[in-house]
Amino acid sequence: MNKPYYSYTLEELASDPYFKEWVLDPTPELEQFWEEFLQKNPQKAPLVQEAQMLIRELNRYFDVGETNPQQLKVYFDEVRQRADREMLRPSKAPTPTANLLIRWSIAASIALLIGIGAWVWLASSPARQLYATEYGEWEEIQLPDGSIVKLNADSELSLADTWEEGTERKVWLKGEAYFEVQKMYETGTKFIVVVEGVSVEVLGTSFNVMNRGEKTEVFLEEGSIRLETAEEEALMVPGDLIAYSSAAKQIVEKRTGVKDYNTTWKDGVLVFKEDTVAQIIRKIEEIYGVEFQIRDDSILNSSTTIRIPMDELDITLPILERTLGRNIQRQDDLLIVE
Repeated sequence: MNKPYYSYTLEELASDPYFKEWVLDPTPELEQFWEEFLQKNPQKAPLVQEAQMLIRELNRYFDVGETNPQQLKVYFDEVRQRADREMLRPSKAPTPTANLLIRWSIAASIALLIGIGAWVWLASSPARQLYATEYGEWEEIQLPDGSIVKLNADSELSLADTWEEGTERKVWLKGEAYFEVQKMYETGTKFIVVVEGVSVEVLGTSFNVMNRGEKTEVFLEEGSIRLETAEEEALMVPGDLIAYSSAAKQIVEKRTGVKDYNTTWKDGVLVFKEDTVAQIIRKIEEIYGVEFQIRDDSILNSSTTIRIPMDELDITLPILERTLGRNIQRQDDLLIVE
């Protein structure tokens, strides 16, 4: 089972034979494997729960032993078609199909609360390529059009398997990435980055997109882009920084002439120049997937300059200790600053 489950989508996980066996007929070995997986990847717990529910509900009506992502969509469509036919049939008493509809509707309602709507959208989309990074690593990706994407730690980028000439070049991002977009002078084909609640449209430019939690930040380094949300849109010029809140469903910050936005991570190193300790700690938590516990909060507002590697936490911690003048105790993923 040496598979990159941390990067699996919902439909990939739900169609994986080892995962389905664990859900429907678990063995002690499988129980141990998935328990350890969730301990190492707690952020994947909602996805795992979603896939478990999907398999169990489908198993009530279908044989899911040999399913693949495409078949999962077929099954889902078949349930909906049965439901549609039943709703058109007059009947005083609920039929078995009506009961099936009720059961599926309940399951679907629960599923929607945890995001299965996103799976239906993905399953109905063209096949995609997925790139994913774990904590403490980053990756440089060359897209089919020659554009370069530098993907930060704990991030995912997906795109259609094929980009047809003259059609929109579209990618979906979770996490953080730096884009160097190849301009299509002859066709003027748009390049679009989609994150939660935000669409970034460009023709050719260099920019950084960070989507963490409920906040999305877009910083334009070169060129021009149009940022669009469901509520508003904004044209950006170099040096512009816009922050969007998916909770508030609005742009919450606009800055111009920004010269100090930190994109040094794309070169494999984090460089902080007179940033607060709170900002430095927050970034290290995002990159390495660790949590800091600060015994003396007074240090959080102090500013400092520090340079640390992107992929070596064992090197980062001694550097941070020297810079802060404090000892750091490590207990697994908990870092205690004395």
